[in-house]
Amino acid sequence: MNVDLLIRTYYSELSRDLLIYIITIAVAAFITWSVWYRVRIKNRHGWLAGALVLTIVGGALITAAYSYRVGIPAKLNADLVAAQTNLDLARQTVIYRYGSEPAVAHFRMLAIIWAVISSIALAAMLTYRRPVVLGICSAVLFLCAASFVLDLTAFMRDLVYAAQWMEMKP
Repeated sequence: MNVDLLIRTYYSELSRDLLIYIITIAVAAFITWSVWYRVRIKNRHGWLAGALVLTIVGGALITAAYSYRVGIPAKLNADLVAAQTNLDLARQTVIYRYGSEPAVAHFRMLAIIWAVISSIALAAMLTYRRPVVLGICSAVLFLCAASFVLDLTAFMRDLVYAAQWMEMKP
């Protein structure tokens, strides 16, 4: 496989996944606000609380994903230059950066964070059965699930990317 194509494919898939994540959270916030805006709706306070959480916390997650997405062209160019300068050194760097050793530990840490936050949200939902708490916790659970799916796809993509570099002949 061509090195340029491998690097470009990896970063285009990463950019696409970040864009899907950003759009998903924005659409969920928009739907929640539009449901809350309806005059005759049950648990209006819960929908408002959920919409606020999706807007504030989701906005922070969108900002982080967008800033990472904006930095992708610089990383792409740096990897392309490194591959053209010294292919073997670039290969070792990519395998070290995206290989299973650091990737598993990083993904484990993120999975624990999302599991703890979702457990707290579920416990709060079951303990305090108020519409506001249900709205906030539902929004938090949605954000945790979306972030976990993004992290899982990134983890799998990183492992495949590192494996493709391992198979490449120097």
